[in-house]
Amino acid sequence: MLHIAMIATAACLAVPVAIFIRMLVTGPRTRAEIHMAFQTNAQGATSSAKTPVAPRNPAPSYGNEVTSS
Repeated sequence: MLHIAMIATAACLAVPVAIFIRMLVTGPRTRAEIHMAFQTNAQGATSSAKTPVAPRNPAPSYGNEVTSS
């Protein structure tokens, strides 16, 4: 019974440990990407065609209506 509990504990600990190791490895690159994104936005860049801006005041939507695409 002790062996089963140890295996279950190891399996449960493996996920957070793997996430932590991945965070340490990919952290600098991710922080650099975020920093570049903030620099781009701070320079007054407009939105590109790839990232359309959502309307500020969308039309009201009712649950029984089908929206056209």
